[in-house]
Amino acid sequence: MKGGMEAVPADKKFAIIQEMAGCHGSILQLCEMAGVSRSGYYKWVKRQERPSQKQVEDERRGVLSRTKRHLWVSESPSLAEAEIQAKYQP
Repeated sequence: MKGGMEAVPADKKFAIIQEMAGCHGSILQLCEMAGVSRSGYYKWVKRQERPSQKQVEDERRGVLSRTKRHLWVSESPSLAEAEIQAKYQP
């Protein structure tokens, strides 16, 4: 099992960098500390400001991205386990 920052999804790292920007160093320094690229961070920022047409359609239909699914499962494992058991047990 991974530990440290490697185990944190990039989207969460980008959100933390955004919160810390300005007060705790430059974007470049924060990206280096988090182990993500600066270009990746700025692409993430752009997606937050202007979601793609597919993201808008998926949100409207209630489709979760892989990252959102991962975060949901990791933040509420007992609920996820209950749903899985209900779906796959006779």
